[in-house]
Amino acid sequence: MQRVKVSLAFVAVLVLGGVAVVAGEALASEAPLTRTIEIRRSMTTSACRTGYLLVDGMAIGYTLEPGALAPDATSLTSIPNGDYDAFIRVDKKKWRLELKDVPRYKNAQIHIGNDPKDTAGCVLVGLKVSVDQCRVTDSAPALKKLQEMVFGETAPRPSTPVRVKVLIRDESA
Repeated sequence: MQRVKVSLAFVAVLVLGGVAVVAGEALASEAPLTRTIEIRRSMTTSACRTGYLLVDGMAIGYTLEPGALAPDATSLTSIPNGDYDAFIRVDKKKWRLELKDVPRYKNAQIHIGNDPKDTAGCVLVGLKVSVDQCRVTDSAPALKKLQEMVFGETAPRPSTPVRVKVLIRDESA
């Protein structure tokens, strides 16, 4: 009988005529699936920034952030444009995506909320946006849609094997 060394999340072994047949899920050594979230800022005022939320190029909702970065760069209001890796963070049963290595920020996140008062520089998501009122609505359903598009489920755990890239850009850039 031939020995086969595998590293599988799930393994089933059948013995047929003295030959072991191994079946299972994807090899653990495979690279995780990568999903790209884009935040395309389309409008900026002193009170807020609104934009589009895309997953792998497909528009799924809107974003809201506090107004533009102050000219003196001493007061933080919105996350700088850039490319960031992200991971799932769950605190007090609240799910969010946290961006890594954001300049001058600690705990920059994508989460639910409706108004600039609901964020300290993070990105809020919604299915509808009111530019005049600096507000997104249907935030919880938008976050569920984001979870489903990125992770294939609406309650992914931090161990879910998906690499998340977040690209933040001004549309005019």
